[in-house]
Amino acid sequence: SPILILDEPFSNIDIVSKSHIAKVLLKLSKEKLIIVSMHDPTLLLEGTTNIIILGYGKHAFGDPLKILNFDVLKQFYGDSVIIVDKCKHIIDTH
Repeated sequence: SPILILDEPFSNIDIVSKSHIAKVLLKLSKEKLIIVSMHDPTLLLEGTTNIIILGYGKHAFGDPLKILNFDVLKQFYGDSVIIVDKCKHIIDTH
């Protein structure tokens, strides 16, 4: 299939396995359109060309470098967004 749609493929997966899955998806993305629903948009950032964040009756769509900035993330994730040494982190409190 030319399109792969995944819903929360990283849920309940240890960090090492998340890395392996991300590498496989990034490799597949060179051949297929991959659409992923996930809570942490940074996991596949390396190969992402567009990102959409949905929530609270609003959305943000576009280039990941423009969308994944502190102000936009704060609108959707609230106090779960922190900056540590100029790195973006999302704390999953689910």
